[in-house]
Amino acid sequence: MDEQKLVDYDWNFEFVMGSSAVSTVDQPLLHLRLDLGGGRVSSAAAAPSAIQTSVVPLDVELDRSQLKNLISQLETVLSA
Repeated sequence: MDEQKLVDYDWNFEFVMGSSAVSTVDQPLLHLRLDLGGGRVSSAAAAPSAIQTSVVPLDVELDRSQLKNLISQLETVLSA
């Protein structure tokens, strides 16, 4: 099994003011897309030497407390 690595990422913030179910939400959200690669895939039609690296997208939506928790965990990993 190949090790997955971060190939690319994209993020954006949005501020949810309300929804059809709740009149006021007032909650910031982070949308984070991580493209992970490293796994290898081959096509049956391609030559055996034509192996391509697969990219697996991972989409995550985090509220403020989840983002703080993620940052804390990443800081712990970096300091280890």
